[in-house]
Amino acid sequence: MGLSPEQTTVLGDTMETDIKAGIYMGYKTILVLSGIADKDQLNHYGYKPSLVVDAVKDIRFPLDWWK
Repeated sequence: MGLSPEQTTVLGDTMETDIKAGIYMGYKTILVLSGIADKDQLNHYGYKPSLVVDAVKDIRFPLDWWK
């Protein structure tokens, strides 16, 4: 698609794979809590998603970093 890292957002429900991989690639990340991830465990990681939502339906477009 020819997008740069700052134009790309990774959406996932797993901190150890989805979010970690997105951060390592230089992408913004959205953690969705309707899957595997648990909000109470977020402080156990040395990295943080750009945004945390309860479900995909809670993502509001356009995302702040798209402006």
